[in-house]
Amino acid sequence: MKTFNQAKQAVMDATKSEPSNQEEWARVIRAAEDLLKSAGVR
Repeated sequence: MKTFNQAKQAVMDATKSEPSNQEEWARVIRAAEDLLKSAGVR
């Protein structure tokens, strides 16, 4: 589950750096969704 760990790390990095930045959140969430889709997880 390497892609899941990558997505989790991306979210953690984003929350550490700019927790209130909605554009950054939207970008991270889209990236995480793309990673989960590519990993076959919904």
